[in-house]
Amino acid sequence: MRRVAGIIVAGGEGRRLGGQKPLQGFGQGVLLDAVIDRVGPQVAALALNVPPAEAVLYRARYPLPLLFDPFDSQCGPLGGVLAGLEWLAGGNDFDWLATFPCDTPFLPRDLVSQFLAASRPDAPVMARAGDRTHGLCALWPISSGSQLRAGIASGALCSMTSALDAFGGAFCDIACAEDAFLNINTPETLALARALANSRAP
Repeated sequence: MRRVAGIIVAGGEGRRLGGQKPLQGFGQGVLLDAVIDRVGPQVAALALNVPPAEAVLYRARYPLPLLFDPFDSQCGPLGGVLAGLEWLAGGNDFDWLATFPCDTPFLPRDLVSQFLAASRPDAPVMARAGDRTHGLCALWPISSGSQLRAGIASGALCSMTSALDAFGGAFCDIACAEDAFLNINTPETLALARALANSRAP
């Protein structure tokens, strides 16, 4: 059995939404609650990647491990991936790390199982839906942590797709609803997502 841990990457500033994007109101809670509801049941352990300056805020709300970027948020989302891999390094409990963005409240509830079905040993897989790729929705082998750290430190790896290529990874075509990867970055997309969620509420 291949055990999977997960990390939600919430290290961005969210300036276009007035800051603290994951804590924007959504449904009966906040945006991050919706993401946790979608991905939490898919993994055996879940952590949050957040800015150190906001740790107290998140710790008061969520009983989950808080992980910080090893490179002080200077390498974008890859820092969150590395934080998750190093969180699990040295243990024997997990084979894979699933990564998720904090601003996609409609992710497929079987995303991880689709990743596993498409995975190969020691190579990451990244989500693709239609003609768009979704770099932060991915599955990483735990063994890739040291190589990823070296690539970030040297500047050789600076994006999700460059890391996927370096590790010989592949894209996974996800069967999903049209709005499964709706990404919230602006007040307009937040309003759209709220309207979609309200239309589906029981």
